[in-house]
This record gives sequence, C-alpha cells and structure tokens, in this order.
Amino acid sequence: MIGVGTALLLGLWLVLLYLPTRARQTKVQSQVLAAKTQLDDYKATLAQLPTMIQARAAIQAKLRSSNSSLYAKKDLVKLFDDLKGKAGLHGLKVVEITPPVTELLSLNQLLPEAGEPQFLNLTVVLRGDYINFGHFVQQLEQTIYFRDVRSCVISGRENNDGQATYSLGFKALLGMTMGGAS
Repeated sequence: MIGVGTALLLGLWLVLLYLPTRARQTKVQSQVLAAKTQLDDYKATLAQLPTMIQARAAIQAKLRSSNSSLYAKKDLVKLFDDLKGKAGLHGLKVVEITPPVTELLSLNQLLPEAGEPQFLNLTVVLRGDYINFGHFVQQLEQTIYFRDVRSCVISGRENNDGQATYSLGFKALLGMTMGGAS
C-alpha cells in the first residue's frame, strides 16, 4: 500500500504543483525573452537616434538652401530677369514672358501650406537662332526652378538673318513657405 499511496501522492504533486509551476515558468521565460528582444530593439533604435537627428538636420538645411535659391512669388520679376539674362547669354531676344493670369491671381489669393511648393506655368517667347535656342533650353533645364516643358512651338521662317520665333512653355517651381506666406 505504501507503493500505491506514494504513487498517488506523487501523481497529485505532479498534477497540482509541478505542471502548473512549470507552465508558469515557461510563460515567464517567454515573456522575459520577448522583453529582452524588445529592449535590444529599443537600444538599437536609441543608438541610431543621433544619426537620424543629424540626417534630418542635413535634409532641413538642404531644403532651406534650395528654397533660398528659388524665386518667391513676390520675386517673379527677378525670375523674369533671370530668364532674360539666360536668353541674352545665348544671343536670343525675349519677345515676351507670360504667366497665365489665372495662376497669378490664385498665387496672390491662396496661402500655401508651410513647406508646400508652389508652381507657375510660364511661356517664354524668344527670337533667335535654332542652335542658340537649344543651348538656352539646355541651360534652363539645369536650373533649380525648372520642372518640365509644357509646350514648345517653333514658328515663322528663318529670315536671311537665321532668326526664328520660339515659344517655350514650362513649369517653374517657386520658393516654399517655411511657416507663412512667401
């Protein structure tokens, strides 16, 4: 009877004490492992934080630098003068520069969101040599404010002087506001 009683006592101890304790221990070990993994991830993120802060500061500095070299909506005359200067460098005569009136009105009526870019469609009508026009367009495409060509029309015949009329429509990026209207 001692053998059966001992086996019964051992079975009760196994079912009532050992197995529940073992299950709780396994659960606690898995929670500790999960917490260690989470802590390691936190430490890795924390170690990368200075690099991320430096990268963010560098991006903000580059944005400020790029924005400062763009023309604000109040400086459109400077943009037009820049276009005239570039055309003159290539022996082209500017006949007219025309932004759509509706876009000019909307630029003055709407306050852009801080950090949001503003665009203006421009048409530049030039007179000059075809090769010089190509060089002008190539230089224009390298400017920070140039976004894309909207239209390009070559009209008129070359006279004996080799002059033709060119109409180039393109999208210009204006300066972004950094916390208010530009």
